[in-house]
Amino acid sequence: MEAPAAEVVNEINDTDNTAYDQLWSPLSRCFGDIQEERENMHRFDHRKQLPGETVAEYEQALKTLHRQAWPQATAAQDSVLKRRFEDGLASQEMINYLRLHARKDNFPETVKKSRQFETLLSPKKSVKLVTPDTPAVNILQTGSVQDILNGIETVVEKVLAKQNVKRQRQRPEQAHASGTHNRQNAPLRFNAG
Repeated sequence: MEAPAAEVVNEINDTDNTAYDQLWSPLSRCFGDIQEERENMHRFDHRKQLPGETVAEYEQALKTLHRQAWPQATAAQDSVLKRRFEDGLASQEMINYLRLHARKDNFPETVKKSRQFETLLSPKKSVKLVTPDTPAVNILQTGSVQDILNGIETVVEKVLAKQNVKRQRQRPEQAHASGTHNRQNAPLRFNAG
């Protein structure tokens, strides 16, 4: 080894049990990427919630960047993480809600409230049912799960009833058609007598 690395090695007592740990930290400062932590801090400071990204996905990405930028930070020191989380949210309504209702909360509590708010902001889901016979589309707004299930059950019963009526109409036609079909394909017999 040469230059600064040799000086670092010469300063370490190689008979000590912690010599490897003592050696690693100064060598990483000599040869490690100095800008890596700084770049991670920059990425953390500029990270915002992406379009279509859920609060859970955004939270995880932010926590990963925070851990990379400040590896020595403890969970108790989450004020920076909380601030970036709130400032980077895509929904201004959610940001305002958290500023009012999560002002004194820590990071996990703030995330919990934002997830609850996210479920309130999400548009109501609708179920579209199309029956094969009719071009009409029934849309059920999700209000109560029981109402939806009752509506689906009613539609399914109507569809099954229509199919049963069709089957009953087709059975006599099929029986008649299959009877003539069998006669046509039967072998012809001649009396040779």
